[in-house]
Amino acid sequence: MDKKLLIAYSSRTGNTDKVAKAIYEVLSEQAEIKKLPDVSSEKYDTVVMGYWVDKGTANEESLTFIKSLAGKKVILFGTLGAGDYDGYYQKVREAVEKELPADCILLGHQLFRATSIMLNRLRKQHAENPDDLEIKKRLEDYENNKHRPDAEDLKKAQEFVLSVLRK
Repeated sequence: MDKKLLIAYSSRTGNTDKVAKAIYEVLSEQAEIKKLPDVSSEKYDTVVMGYWVDKGTANEESLTFIKSLAGKKVILFGTLGAGDYDGYYQKVREAVEKELPADCILLGHQLFRATSIMLNRLRKQHAENPDDLEIKKRLEDYENNKHRPDAEDLKKAQEFVLSVLRK
């Protein structure tokens, strides 16, 4: 593992913050943790970058930072409220990864389910359309995952980053 690495992240609702801090717990001796936007990756060889998903890709602030990671080894992680329907997670990973500079080395990329700001909107939609089975199905899924990221997700995030760094 590198002597020093950077854990950089953006968090809107606290979900990505939780995951980033869990990763930092297992890397604190060789890592620094910083929240965007005032972050520079200049003195680091390896960057663990956390983002929240916005409309199928990383949020704008994170995309700006991701595009600046030329020549770096990069581990990406994202948080999102949506489930992995119709290959959605793969589509998100591809959308984010295409923003990486060509000369960076992607070591790994993982998504973690999280509570969503969509939950209240889905509750309202369901109240207005109680017979809509698609809304009901999505609401149930979001309700079942509103506690995430949970302790198991945080442990998986730690294990993911450690396993990638060992390679």
